[in-house]
Amino acid sequence: MSHSTVKILCTALLVTALSGCPGGDAAAPASAPDAAAEPAIPDALYLAARPEGAAPSLVALKGTSKVGDSVVFEARVGGRKDPFVEGRAIFVVADTGLKSCAETEGDGCKTPWDYCCETPEDLLKNVATIRFVDAAGAPLKASVKDHKGLSGLKQVVVRGKVSEADESGNFVVDADGVWISD
Repeated sequence: MSHSTVKILCTALLVTALSGCPGGDAAAPASAPDAAAEPAIPDALYLAARPEGAAPSLVALKGTSKVGDSVVFEARVGGRKDPFVEGRAIFVVADTGLKSCAETEGDGCKTPWDYCCETPEDLLKNVATIRFVDAAGAPLKASVKDHKGLSGLKQVVVRGKVSEADESGNFVVDADGVWISD
């Protein structure tokens, strides 16, 4: 198995591990069937205005940011076939400089947000995992797919703190706000 394949698998395992945090569910109180459920993802996490000072390149941030740093950057939702983690407020974004299959004339790719035209090495350099977390740092238990218009190739500006950054290319940001382009 090549070194780049191992890196891709490690990133996928990280996202999978983050999405499968066990515990807590058995102790959760049952709610009444007619009780009004609060939204699982607070509206405050979706920004009405584009944050100022967004770095145009995710790649530059990955090379200079460390755990605990505050970051604001532009990106597009994508980087894998399904950039959203089922049942968790986690998604993957790609650098805006990365060319999606939708930007290649004549390419009939059904999932252009997966950037399958890119090499695995380039893809790893150009992606980040974004999480909406609770006060304890655990990902919220709700999918963000199609929430507030969040979908593949959607242009976003992410604001948050780096929770993981390593030499293998893993870059995780716990977002305190995401602005979604129209």
